Amino acid sequence: MNTLLTMNAAPCQELVGEPVSTMGTPSYGQRSLWFLQHLAPQGGAYNIAAAARVRTPIDAGALERAFQALVDRHAALRTTFPAIDGAPCRRVAGRQSFSLVCVDAGGWSEQALRARLAEEAWRPFDLERGPLLRATLLMGGPGGPVLLLAVHHIVADFWSLAILVRELPLLYREATGAGPAQLSSPGMDYGEHVRMEREALADGRGEALLAYWRETLAGLPTLELPLDRPRPAVQTDRGDCCRLRLPDELAAALRAGSRKQHATLFMTLAAAFQVLLCRHSGQEDLAIGAPRAG
Repeated sequence: MNTLLTMNAAPCQELVGEPVSTMGTPSYGQRSLWFLQHLAPQGGAYNIAAAARVRTPIDAGALERAFQALVDRHAALRTTFPAIDGAPCRRVAGRQSFSLVCVDAGGWSEQALRARLAEEAWRPFDLERGPLLRATLLMGGPGGPVLLLAVHHIVADFWSLAILVRELPLLYREATGAGPAQLSSPGMDYGEHVRMEREALADGRGEALLAYWRETLAGLPTLELPLDRPRPAVQTDRGDCCRLRLPDELAAALRAGSRKQHATLFMTLAAAFQVLLCRHSGQEDLAIGAPRAG
């Protein structure tokens, strides 16, 4: 983390000879993701992917034009991250062509289709050259066409992915000649967000926060659970997801109890999960990680 906070000592300069519209400084979150991607450049841990079956006839040419309109509309989708003097810079292209990948999946089994989707979803991105958005249309396979959308987390999150999924059908209808899409303004420029973030952490505030968390988390032991096999010598991003649905009555009781303690439901469930880990590990001092939005 110290590396990420001090990495911005050298300002990002305009790249000579490159057809660049804008060069700027990445946010601290983007710096973190850039650093993590460079630790494992062949990994897809920070890819965000979604696939959907298309239930109506589809015009691949119009779909490609709709994606091009998305890229033209959202600067984040035209952004790449070249390294200058070992530190990332944020480069926004004034224009970037988008190509929809069309695959003939005729004769494929469902298993083969899913394998190809997984391969495309988790294929690593090149943060320096881009593009950081991919779309693949598999046609002729079992169950009808499937559209796969993949984007790197450095330029998108699940909220922004929802925006893309909401705008794409409107732009597709426009591309087929059904009339102009009625879309709201894309909102604040990301460069403005970076400026506000840097101001919020200026005058030593960022260093003070970093010092606090380094002291708080110093000496934190590794979680040791009674596993059925040893941890791998080299950390991987392979994992799984376990879903648990709580009965409505229990969920209501947890919400009420959380409100009584002036806490959120997430805080209550996180505390319960931590108790579970303590019980199985025998450790009283441990930390859990959770994604955040915003």
